[in-house]
Amino acid sequence: DKGPKMDQFLSTTPAPTAPEVNASAVNTEGSGGASPGSEDFPSGLSSESVSFLREVRRMIQQDVQEEIRKVGSDVLVVKDCLQLMTTEVSKLGTRVSEAEDRVSRLEDDNKSLGEQVRIMAKTIVELQARVEYQENYCRRSNLRLRGVPELGQDDMECVKDILKSLFKDTHESVEDIIIERAHRVPPGPIRNQDNPPRIILAKFLRFMDREKVRLRARKLGAFIWNGARVDFFPDLTREVQEKRRKFAEVKRICTEKGLRYSMQYPAILWINVGDQRQRFQDAAAAKKALLKGERSNKYWGHE
Repeated sequence: DKGPKMDQFLSTTPAPTAPEVNASAVNTEGSGGASPGSEDFPSGLSSESVSFLREVRRMIQQDVQEEIRKVGSDVLVVKDCLQLMTTEVSKLGTRVSEAEDRVSRLEDDNKSLGEQVRIMAKTIVELQARVEYQENYCRRSNLRLRGVPELGQDDMECVKDILKSLFKDTHESVEDIIIERAHRVPPGPIRNQDNPPRIILAKFLRFMDREKVRLRARKLGAFIWNGARVDFFPDLTREVQEKRRKFAEVKRICTEKGLRYSMQYPAILWINVGDQRQRFQDAAAAKKALLKGERSNKYWGHE
């Protein structure tokens, strides 16, 4: 057979485009038995070759149409996904806008709350100072007696006996000094014989009587009663006592240097040097001033 070979035909014949395939398919299905020339087959082919080529073309057309249907389905799926993503992005943008509005409102509320907290904190500090002052004012007629031996004596009688010994070498009369009540502070959680005697808290009727007793004890410096040293202290709140306790080392230095000092409510230290007085609210600053004066062999201008 001198006709064209099948491999040559398949290699030289271009693949039909989609419209050509569809038209051929319609033509093939509609004609039912078209001649080889009507289907643009090369001349000289046997009927078996034409039938074979028709079958090949039909199979190719079916495969192409199937692939087109798959691509169309995939395109629809992608389109639906894109539409869904667009909707979700739109919803997400709305939620982001709402979140930004909420964050903005929260920032404004936080700023307002911060200002309110600052005002309340300032008010609390002021109220604490007022309460502390009122509590100390209520105690202004009280004295704490430290070092009084516990001999089983009534606390009121013990305080009266101490006052008599305190003013025995003076012309002051203690009969006019009225003590409303006197008692020892409660014992600590652990009580034994090695503990120091408990402090006696005495409340005077008049503040001036309390000051007279305190100033007399301060003038004596060391007061001995029944072989024990008794110290007199004002009755202050724990907070004020802690503030004054910070000046303990400064007081010791003043005592060693022979400098007079006094404490002013709540915790202000006055140091007397000659005709000058220095006021300190900070214990560290007072100590620094004393040490500086010691190194220069003078205190605030006094040799």
